Amino acid sequence: MADSVRPAADGHSPARPPLARLITLLGGLGSILFLAVACIIVYEVVMRFAFRAPTMWVAEISSLLTIVAAFLLFAYTLQEKGHTRVDFVTAHLSKGSVFLLELFTTGLGIVLSLILTWYGMKMVQSSYAMGEVSQTLQIPLWIPQAFVPLGGGLMLLELLRVLGKDVRGLHRGALATLPEGNRPGAYLPLFVFAGTLGLGLLLLQSWPKTGLALLFFTLLFNGMPVSYAMGLFGTFGLFILLGGETALINVPMIAYNTVDSILIVAFPLFLLSGTILEAGQVGPRIFQFANTLVRHLPGGMGIAAIIFCGIFAAMTLCAPDIEKEIDLFFYLFLVSVALLEIFAELEDLQLLLNV
Repeated sequence: MADSVRPAADGHSPARPPLARLITLLGGLGSILFLAVACIIVYEVVMRFAFRAPTMWVAEISSLLTIVAAFLLFAYTLQEKGHTRVDFVTAHLSKGSVFLLELFTTGLGIVLSLILTWYGMKMVQSSYAMGEVSQTLQIPLWIPQAFVPLGGGLMLLELLRVLGKDVRGLHRGALATLPEGNRPGAYLPLFVFAGTLGLGLLLLQSWPKTGLALLFFTLLFNGMPVSYAMGLFGTFGLFILLGGETALINVPMIAYNTVDSILIVAFPLFLLSGTILEAGQVGPRIFQFANTLVRHLPGGMGIAAIIFCGIFAAMTLCAPDIEKEIDLFFYLFLVSVALLEIFAELEDLQLLLNV
């Protein structure tokens, strides 16, 4: 449910709550850290290949900054509704059913955030007591690990805000104002998902494979963010299959180690380069250049598409991953050209008829 924003009496926009301002501020800081990671990696590339003087600190610093930025952006992504969701099931439900499911999934997210925050603090305490440091620069690991409970705590506060807003809306009768919201059938998807989730948890003890499969698909297809679904899937599995409460200390450790990866470091760089290419309209310009070179040849448009793929793959070093984007642009361009040709033929036919 969207927040209802009332204009202030003086005509200015109302001030945002302190929590929203804090989350936005930390989200901006996380974005700046990602930009810093891009800059120091570019520095490393230049030093390594231009001056033959590779550095010792770039890999470790970029990894640690990525960890800090990722956990700072958790709550901001939630606030801006930027999490990826599998919604092909919920897209076919009524808005009333989706509203009730959001209440349910928000509660599940609160459970995950509580575990991440509480056991994240225990992880930081243990790392501090043991004096763990990084391999190269000997940085105390409790410093980057402290952002795990910080990110989990901010996410918890944001989820509590969302839950409180939805509960207040439910109390004021917001459900009845939604399409089919006041019908008993609006509660059916909630009961189905909750019942299937409970059944999956029960089956974990007797038939682990069946229970895990049922739990996985239930969490994935109920409309909650995919990251939360995967986190809850692992949390339930650890708790039931691997030792109960004592196994939950692995939840923040797995979250930390997952982000501490060179592959994760590459993600924001691809996003940054994609944003630059989109803002500069680089893709259409490259295709227009390739099409100008070979459009006079038979099958020129197909040849231009191949040239475009080659240039783009050389720029991004990820040839297999650009196929979808290239196909979409190529088909749109092809349809545009076909329509222009049809209109030209219609105009010629109209001229002949007039004559």
